[in-house]
Amino acid sequence: MTGDLTIHGVARPVLLDTHYLGQAMHPFAKKIAAGFRAETAVDRRDFGVTWNAAMDTGGAYLGERVRISLSILALLQ
Repeated sequence: MTGDLTIHGVARPVLLDTHYLGQAMHPFAKKIAAGFRAETAVDRRDFGVTWNAAMDTGGAYLGERVRISLSILALLQ
Protein backbone atom coordinates (compact mmCIF):
# COMPACT_ATOMS: atom_id res chain seq x y z
CA MET A 1 0.00 0.00 0.00
CA THR A 2 1.30 3.49 -0.75
CA GLY A 3 0.44 6.84 0.76
CA ASP A 4 1.84 10.07 2.10
CA LEU A 5 3.32 10.13 5.59
CA THR A 6 3.61 13.50 7.35
CA ILE A 7 6.12 13.94 10.17
CA HIS A 8 7.25 17.26 11.58
CA GLY A 9 5.18 19.06 8.91
CA VAL A 10 6.96 17.31 6.01
CA ALA A 11 5.02 14.90 3.76
CA ARG A 12 6.75 12.12 1.83
CA PRO A 13 5.39 9.11 -0.09
CA VAL A 14 5.91 5.76 1.63
CA LEU A 15 5.35 2.15 0.64
CA LEU A 16 3.86 -0.07 3.36
CA ASP A 17 4.51 -3.81 3.13
CA THR A 18 0.95 -4.93 3.93
CA HIS A 19 -0.35 -8.39 4.84
CA TYR A 20 -3.99 -9.47 5.01
CA LEU A 21 -4.45 -11.65 8.11
CA GLY A 22 -7.99 -12.86 7.49
CA GLN A 23 -11.49 -12.05 8.69
CA ALA A 24 -14.02 -13.28 11.22
CA MET A 25 -17.07 -12.16 13.16
CA HIS A 26 -16.05 -9.67 15.88
CA PRO A 27 -17.33 -11.11 19.18
CA PHE A 28 -18.55 -7.80 20.63
CA ALA A 29 -19.47 -5.69 17.60
CA LYS A 30 -21.17 -8.64 15.85
CA LYS A 31 -19.77 -7.39 12.54
CA ILE A 32 -17.25 -8.87 10.12
CA ALA A 33 -13.73 -7.77 11.10
CA ALA A 34 -10.61 -8.01 8.93
CA GLY A 35 -7.05 -7.90 10.21
CA PHE A 36 -4.02 -6.38 8.51
CA ARG A 37 -0.37 -5.81 9.38
CA ALA A 38 1.73 -3.14 7.64
CA GLU A 39 5.40 -2.19 8.04
CA THR A 40 7.85 0.26 6.57
CA ALA A 41 11.03 2.11 7.48
CA VAL A 42 11.90 5.75 6.84
CA ASP A 43 14.94 7.95 7.26
CA ARG A 44 13.99 10.55 9.85
CA ARG A 45 16.26 13.14 8.19
CA ASP A 46 13.97 13.06 5.11
CA PHE A 47 11.30 14.61 7.36
CA GLY A 48 13.53 17.30 8.85
CA VAL A 49 14.08 15.42 12.13
CA THR A 50 17.81 15.89 12.55
CA TRP A 51 18.40 16.28 16.30
CA ASN A 52 20.94 13.91 17.78
CA ALA A 53 23.53 13.90 20.52
CA ALA A 54 26.84 12.14 20.99
CA MET A 55 27.23 9.50 23.67
CA ASP A 56 30.28 9.50 25.92
CA THR A 57 31.69 6.71 23.76
CA GLY A 58 31.38 8.85 20.62
CA GLY A 59 28.40 7.14 18.99
CA ALA A 60 25.08 8.82 18.28
CA TYR A 61 22.08 8.34 20.57
CA LEU A 62 19.58 8.03 17.72
CA GLY A 63 19.69 6.00 14.54
CA GLU A 64 18.66 7.51 11.23
CA ARG A 65 16.19 4.74 10.25
CA VAL A 66 12.80 4.54 11.98
CA ARG A 67 10.69 1.36 11.72
CA ILE A 68 6.94 1.86 11.58
CA SER A 69 4.66 -1.10 12.32
CA LEU A 70 0.85 -1.01 12.16
CA SER A 71 -1.70 -3.55 13.40
CA ILE A 72 -5.11 -2.80 11.90
CA LEU A 73 -8.55 -4.18 12.71
CA ALA A 74 -11.26 -2.97 10.31
CA LEU A 75 -14.98 -3.53 10.92
CA LEU A 76 -17.43 -3.84 8.04
CA GLN A 77 -20.02 -1.10 8.44
